[in-house]
Amino acid sequence: MPCCASSLSCPHCREPLAPKGVELGCGSCGQKVPVDLHGFARRRAARAALLVALALVPIGFCWTEAVRESAGLAAAERARDSEMRIVRARCETDQLRRKLRDAHGELSAAREEVARLECRKVSPAAGPDGNDVLAEADDSELRGEIEFLEGVAQKLPDAPEVHFRLAMAYDRLSSDPEASSKCFLHAKKAIKLDPAYKRKFQPMLKSSRLARRVAEIIHEIIQKSEDSRIPDDEAERYAEEIGKLLGDRADRGPGSGPLETPDPESIRRMIQDPQRRDQLRRLWDRPGAAEPDSLGLGSSRD
Repeated sequence: MPCCASSLSCPHCREPLAPKGVELGCGSCGQKVPVDLHGFARRRAARAALLVALALVPIGFCWTEAVRESAGLAAAERARDSEMRIVRARCETDQLRRKLRDAHGELSAAREEVARLECRKVSPAAGPDGNDVLAEADDSELRGEIEFLEGVAQKLPDAPEVHFRLAMAYDRLSSDPEASSKCFLHAKKAIKLDPAYKRKFQPMLKSSRLARRVAEIIHEIIQKSEDSRIPDDEAERYAEEIGKLLGDRADRGPGSGPLETPDPESIRRMIQDPQRRDQLRRLWDRPGAAEPDSLGLGSSRD
């Protein structure tokens, strides 16, 4: 029988013959068994398709895994690149910070030098420590000096030399009732910016009007408290007067050393304490009693 029955035609009507089947005979019994060629071909095609599908399954799995692994490798590569960029950025940031710190130090030194030069322009006869600045100046000269230095302080707020010269100028100014508190304020700022100025202020504080006035108040308290207890209203008045001399505590800010003063309430409690008054009396009788350190104003303890 031909391999393709569809290529045969009927000898009578010339129509293509449809392969409907074939009969096969058994060699033993001679029984005829019909065979469906279409079903046979379909089964063979299905078997081949199944084999192809079974072969494509591992191929597809391997392809999927390969794509996933490639994507993971690409993501890991991108992550490593990002980490390297972050590390480089941090290194550059650290270098920039070091440069900024160095530049800030150089700028601070330059500003300090500018402040010293600006101060010497006004007081050319001043010594290197400024101890004798404006010693012979009158109030008009002192006001001109203070006006100039206040302008310099606005431009260079972190220059301790400017605040040092301002404190000395305010200490010598007698026509301003707030000069003592301003002297104290600028002294605090100078020492806060540079603790080395504490030694420069010691000679001035020993003879300053601020120290003398505080000493006078303490001496007056000692004299009045010898016979009787000081009334509360009078103690409050003394405390307010000392507070005005030393300036507003809220403006002074947290400080350290001998210029840290108690608030008016602690001064009032100190005045009312007999033991503290005895201590002040002993301090008054010894040399150097007019210094703020010796007057017990160096700390805020009661």
